[in-house]
Amino acid sequence: GIELPQLRGRVLGPAARAHLDSLDVALRAATATPATASDAMPAPLDFDVWAAKKRLEAVGELSSEGGAAPPGVWEPLHATLRALAGGPLAALLMALLVDGDGRTSEASELAVTADAACAKLAAAAEEEDPEPAGGGLRQRVERVKGAAAELVQARQELAKPSGCDPRRVLQALKALPSVWPVGGDGGSSDEDSQPLRTIAVDVCRRLAAKFAEAGQKAIDSNGDVAKKLAAVGVLAQSAQDAHGALSEVAPGLEAVDFQGPLAAVSASRGLAAAEAELAKESGMNPAKILQGIKDATPFWAAACTADASLPTRFADLYDQVQTRMAESMLDAVTTHNEKKKQGLLKFASEFDKTCAAANLCDSKGLAVALQGRLESQLTLGASDSE
Repeated sequence: GIELPQLRGRVLGPAARAHLDSLDVALRAATATPATASDAMPAPLDFDVWAAKKRLEAVGELSSEGGAAPPGVWEPLHATLRALAGGPLAALLMALLVDGDGRTSEASELAVTADAACAKLAAAAEEEDPEPAGGGLRQRVERVKGAAAELVQARQELAKPSGCDPRRVLQALKALPSVWPVGGDGGSSDEDSQPLRTIAVDVCRRLAAKFAEAGQKAIDSNGDVAKKLAAVGVLAQSAQDAHGALSEVAPGLEAVDFQGPLAAVSASRGLAAAEAELAKESGMNPAKILQGIKDATPFWAAACTADASLPTRFADLYDQVQTRMAESMLDAVTTHNEKKKQGLLKFASEFDKTCAAANLCDSKGLAVALQGRLESQLTLGASDSE
């Protein structure tokens, strides 16, 4: 018959295998549907860290009796745990770090337990346990947790249904370069930083949208709109600079335009003012039209990148300006009103210069040339009167 010690030796390996298989199933289930970019703050990760630690501790304890098991039992188990540590377990730890407050300690404890179990399996298999690229799981968690904490703070602020303070998000972005995970050679650790990079881009996109919302609120509010827009613009520029600094330590970070959405809001406001003035059947003030164009154009290129409808809106507006100015010039020529003629030409000159500075074009992509059209009309009128 089989003696009790021999029987126990035969069940050590299958028991450890059962624990690892159960852990594998739980890890893959927890990481099968990662949070998407549409989640302002993803739902808490559904994973029992305590149960996972107990399974790993059990594997370590079973492997401590390695000598009692038949030859060849521990080598494949060691390989299995190393594969888990390099794949789903590492992914789970990264997910825990960005899951929200209170899970950083869980990630650290689970990483330490996994490293210890892997070392014990290596000893039982009488194999060396070479440190994987980037170090053990505990080291990887330590490298990532600083940046993860900043990103969690930023996402929590952005997820607020009201009262979000973009300055707090900006503060977190500015802190990221100093805590971004780097490899042993000082370069970025792509394997560890990729999940962080994805979240950082999402945070940046949401922050850019917040700036656009703040710009629209400034326009809709009473008071000094220009001053309020300028204040938001300063924050947007600071965010752009922070993104640039982060890109230096995280090569390949997706570009995010913080100023474009805000510029689009400002440009739309300027065009709306000019459009409203042109809509008047009488009493139209050319100076207000010109001011609207000036308000719309300081960051025209960035605005058009964020809102593709702006060039078409301007082209339509320009067509209306040409029609109204041509009507006014015809009246001036007919009534021999020299003062009105010169006023219209002066307006056309300033209008052309403003449009040229921002590279504004008509519907055919040609440069704005209102002054030339009015001068031609004036010349034609003079010839007809002779």
